[in-house]
Amino acid sequence: MKRLIISRLKGEQGQSLVEFALVTPILLLLLLGIIEFGHIFYSYLMIENASRDGARYGSVWATDMEIKQIIEEKTYSLEPNNLTIIISPSYEYRQRGGKIEVSIDYEVPLWAPVWGEILPNPFPISAKTVMRVE
Repeated sequence: MKRLIISRLKGEQGQSLVEFALVTPILLLLLLGIIEFGHIFYSYLMIENASRDGARYGSVWATDMEIKQIIEEKTYSLEPNNLTIIISPSYEYRQRGGKIEVSIDYEVPLWAPVWGEILPNPFPISAKTVMRVE
């Protein structure tokens, strides 16, 4: 009986626990990176689509305030304080056949504290769309 207990104690039972303790931080770092990348990519897609919709709306003679309102409606899930909308040229200077440029800058606040140390926090992204005024 004593021999059985000693042979069990000398086994490799703790090896898997040590391996798990070594691998877990790496897996958590990868998981947080995937989540953070998804958040940044989602924000980029939102401002890209909002920029396109704003430029399309502005190309059919919408005012700057109407364009900004459309963009704010399209980016409802983003923080409005981090959103910068630039419309060029302004409504008074647009001409038929000319171009309208809608540019959106957004600063994505990072969630994971680890990535906030590696990447700039908030992370800047931007989108620009140019269309012909009809």
